[in-house]
Amino acid sequence: MSKPAPDSSDGISSKPWALGELLSLAIAILWLLVGAIFLTTSGVLISETGTMAQSVTAVVAIVLPAALMVMMCLVARSVRMLRWEQRVLQAHVQGIQSKLDANARAQRAVSADLMEEKLDAIAKTAKQTESALATFVSARAVGARQVKKKKQTIPAATAAPAPESDQIAFALGDDVKNADLPSSALLIKALEFPNNADDFHGFEALRAALGDRRFKPVLQMSQEILVHLADLNIYMDSLGADPARPELWRRFAEGERGLSVAAVGGVRERKTLALVSGALKSDVEFRDTAHQFVRELDDVLAAFMPEASDQDIINITSTRTAKAFMLIARVLGMFS
Repeated sequence: MSKPAPDSSDGISSKPWALGELLSLAIAILWLLVGAIFLTTSGVLISETGTMAQSVTAVVAIVLPAALMVMMCLVARSVRMLRWEQRVLQAHVQGIQSKLDANARAQRAVSADLMEEKLDAIAKTAKQTESALATFVSARAVGARQVKKKKQTIPAATAAPAPESDQIAFALGDDVKNADLPSSALLIKALEFPNNADDFHGFEALRAALGDRRFKPVLQMSQEILVHLADLNIYMDSLGADPARPELWRRFAEGERGLSVAAVGGVRERKTLALVSGALKSDVEFRDTAHQFVRELDDVLAAFMPEASDQDIINITSTRTAKAFMLIARVLGMFS
């Protein structure tokens, strides 16, 4: 097992000598001592018969091995110091990398907290809108029951004759084609629904559109669909939808279906589509409401599109109701 890297504040000169290095130095010194004793006792240096060349050769033979051992000792010590410095550098790099990773994790945590706060704010706003819509629809239902009760107290002789039907069919017949649509801005505002409890103009537009029997069913179905989707944590304000060209919407309103008008279903978030698909399979009430909602809005669009301008089509297909329609219709397979 490798030892932990020493502190980088220590100098190289302060490092102890290794056992192999000390042994090499000891052998070199011992070799010099033995060589010196040999030269002294053998008389090579002081012999009268010896030549200068022989003396030099003898000295070199003694000194050269000792010098080589000392050099090897120094090289080994240098290699050991380099390895030590490498470990120190690796320890520093790991420390810096750990700090960088910690900072990155902290930044990701902060970003996640900010994103959650934004999503919570969007969800809170959507829930306030849906609560206001539920209160508004409930208040209208109570008022309708009171009016109905008052009408029942009127004598039969003076009571006005009841209409043949309480609702006008949305089929593309002469009645719908000749019927006067509410102003484009009013219908678009109603399909967008009020943004919050203080949206006076939104409630006024919704009240006026609900007064038209042709558009009351689709608004009620849209309100129910938005509540169902909110139960799945799906809110139209945060739902992404790719806009389609007005001419594609006109063709869709005329009854064209399939891949040629697939761009109309601009909602393509797989997670959202999977949630809605699962809910449609498991919740019978939601499935029935979704089918009725799609039929009602399809009929309204068929009556609205022929006289609408391109800008009106862009505006109406950007509403909360239109986004819910894109989502439900794509899950139901209207664009495949």
